[in-house]
Amino acid sequence: MRRRKLVEIVAAKRIDSELARHERWPRQQLLAYQRDRVDAIVRHAAASSAFYAERFRGLVPKEGHVDLQALPAVDKQTFVERFDDIVTDPSLRSDELLAHVEAADADVLYRDRYRVIATSGSSGRKALFVYDRPAWAMLMGGFLRFNRLAGAKPSIPRRKLAYIGASGGTHMSRRISSSLDVGMHRILNLSATMPMPRIVDELNRFQPDIMPGFPSLVAALAEEQLAGRLRISPGIVSTSSELRTAEMTATIKAAWGVDPFDLYGVTESGMLACECDRHHGMHLFEDLAVVEVVDADGRPVPDGDVGDQILVTSLDNRTQPTIRLAVSDRVAIDPDPCPCGLSLPLLRSVEGRADDIIQLPSGNGRLVAVHPMHFAPVAKAREVREFQVVQEGSALNVRVVLHPDADARGLERRLAGELAANLRELGVAEPMISVKPCERLARDAATMGKLRLVVADSRR
Repeated sequence: MRRRKLVEIVAAKRIDSELARHERWPRQQLLAYQRDRVDAIVRHAAASSAFYAERFRGLVPKEGHVDLQALPAVDKQTFVERFDDIVTDPSLRSDELLAHVEAADADVLYRDRYRVIATSGSSGRKALFVYDRPAWAMLMGGFLRFNRLAGAKPSIPRRKLAYIGASGGTHMSRRISSSLDVGMHRILNLSATMPMPRIVDELNRFQPDIMPGFPSLVAALAEEQLAGRLRISPGIVSTSSELRTAEMTATIKAAWGVDPFDLYGVTESGMLACECDRHHGMHLFEDLAVVEVVDADGRPVPDGDVGDQILVTSLDNRTQPTIRLAVSDRVAIDPDPCPCGLSLPLLRSVEGRADDIIQLPSGNGRLVAVHPMHFAPVAKAREVREFQVVQEGSALNVRVVLHPDADARGLERRLAGELAANLRELGVAEPMISVKPCERLARDAATMGKLRLVVADSRR
């Protein structure tokens, strides 16, 4: 296994070197490269996938460029349910792959060829994503690009990297960490479902130089640092897989004096964007994927405006082609370039998933959209270490974990009042809010230890 990983790392480093050249190309050259890659992946999918052959019939010209926006988008449910028809290797079957995933807890390959990634959606049904070796090398190349832009390249003596995140061995971030574990860094993997005191003890012993993890966990560890229980000095901190709020960013910076880097990726296609050292937004990896920002009806939105969803097209996965897959992330593309000089455009904002938006009744009978950012009073409260908002019908239950030395007197009434005032300003009629302290928020192993800040009521 170690020899195979070394070969893959060498391939990924070669790809990253090529990606570094792309970053300095003129914009038109980068878009021409992307267009050629779109042509290749769409024609491959139409020829080799039963699903896309049917879906794209009559829409893919034999010569010339493919009009990507003329192709129908694919929703997540269809992508999951039609897995066996989408893959271009007919020997891949979802039931066999699920059995493989359930038995795997390391960086093992299916049939010595494929990496299988699983995610748990809101329906509870596992979604499967398959990468062959060339596609995984491209994905790893994208991750090495992120490391390079964040200043986390390997060095001698080796730096110590502590990853705090996914609890499952088949989560993408955990698989990437395992693939990198060939001696470039000294790596410590800590599960998000571990008790906080144990994570603190492990980190105090390990003393990491680089610390990537889920934003909610990294922010909670920053609070532990400020309280004096955690005593580490990472030079590089990065986050991924969850929404990172402005309050989380400020807490991380206060704890360690560094600006955290953010990595944006989706399991469906891998790395999509990351911050550079200017922290003006996240650079879109346009040489690895196409990201279309669209409204709820699939129509493009202007740069600078936040869309309701994105349509993602991966340029590299020939085994499970991902073409115009709808992902409910709310993002905006910055119309202005980054001052760093890279030709890759910027995502100006990533506001989480549309699924995280709560709908509450207004006084005129309509519904008001409440975004996770509207719960800033809870995030800013000094007494609160972390929180979660759960919608039950028209009522909101706010669960808060307090600092051990927090004075909770009057906190529940104060936060409920501030939130109710915010919601009234939005037009919500008679907000019903309860704030309840709890010892900890459950990080379900079924969701790989992620914490959702907002749990909307799917029945509404």
